Amino acid sequence: MKNQTRVIIFVLGVVFVLGILGAQILSLTNSYILKNENFDLKVQRQLDRVVYAYRGSTMNKSVIRSAEDAIINIDSNLLQDLLKKEFETSAATQNYVYSVYSQSDGYKILLINKDISFNQILFNSPNQISLFNGALSSKRYYLSVYFPNKKMVIYDQLFGDFFIFLSLLLMLSFGFVFVIRLINKQKRQSLLRNDVMSSMIHELKTPISTVSVSSEMLMHDVILQDISKAQKYAKVVFHENKRLKNLVDQVLQVAILDKSEFPVRKEKLDLHKIIMEVSATYNVVLVARNGQLDLRLEAVDSIINVDRIQLINILNNLLENANKYTKENPIINMSTKNLKHGVLLSIRDNGIGVKKENQLEIFNKFYRVNTEEQFSAKAYGLGLYYVKSMMELFGGDIKINSEFGKGSVFELFFPIKNEFK
Repeated sequence: MKNQTRVIIFVLGVVFVLGILGAQILSLTNSYILKNENFDLKVQRQLDRVVYAYRGSTMNKSVIRSAEDAIINIDSNLLQDLLKKEFETSAATQNYVYSVYSQSDGYKILLINKDISFNQILFNSPNQISLFNGALSSKRYYLSVYFPNKKMVIYDQLFGDFFIFLSLLLMLSFGFVFVIRLINKQKRQSLLRNDVMSSMIHELKTPISTVSVSSEMLMHDVILQDISKAQKYAKVVFHENKRLKNLVDQVLQVAILDKSEFPVRKEKLDLHKIIMEVSATYNVVLVARNGQLDLRLEAVDSIINVDRIQLINILNNLLENANKYTKENPIINMSTKNLKHGVLLSIRDNGIGVKKENQLEIFNKFYRVNTEEQFSAKAYGLGLYYVKSMMELFGGDIKINSEFGKGSVFELFFPIKNEFK
């Protein structure tokens, strides 16, 4: 994917997330305004009922002939009972402050049920109503109510909407980050793939060229008459052909794995016998480099259920790596022991090791550790990917413990036969 395309996707993603964020904030704001208006409307209807009941009760008393008399003789107990009846039945309106004040007398407070500090708030409260109508008095007397917890009540009502908004925002953010990381990962894999393909093409060209030259030399009568020279060129053809075959086999194995069509034919095998068979063959390679292969096979139950050919390929891959990444005099130790549910095979070498930050990546396809020590070793990032994939098909696992500069230990866990389903 081109950088320009990635930038466009990133910008569009940011715009999309910000657009959703803005829309949700606008929606929450509108919901708050609507719930606030509904709250005030409900309170106003309740105040209407309170005032209607209060007027009816006080105007029937013989001592009351006008609104002024009603105010002078205000029945605070009656008013409080009426307010309590309306507001304290609901949790949203249980906590309230009320007052009666005269607007005509310069906002004179005639009655208040809480601290005088609420005066200004009560004067400006949207929840107030005229206590008496204008027909009874030229003065304006108001009953005002204020709810200190009003905002918290509305916020509680909006909690569900806010939770949905927050969940949606988190999902979008995680989704956006996931897509960006996936794009970056695909880009890295693409670069790795191209790098590996370039190396493979070079590796294929070299033996092809060598085989071509050697074959051409074998066609000359002069060379054929000299047995030693003919054998020399024949060996070159043989070894280069084997090198080509190994490279092609690796590519084909990974290609089949990617298609989930890898033929696995499991059978009960003795892991110790397979290890001894492979080690006997590979020990010749190590001896040629003044190395050695030591075995310590201590597992009591070494019968596992695996594919024989793939198991041999796994061991050859790991032995090849141990040899390849050891500068000189390679020493490899292979040991086994029984765990609770299977057999643990450990392959230890005295090679250059793997840095800690690279250990989680080395089993990924096409991943190659880029160090000066490993530069000379031909690697394509396919061998350990194949080993990891096959171990998972066997129901097992592989791990690495390594210290850079001191060697590595690969641990392969095989479930014992009774653990297979």
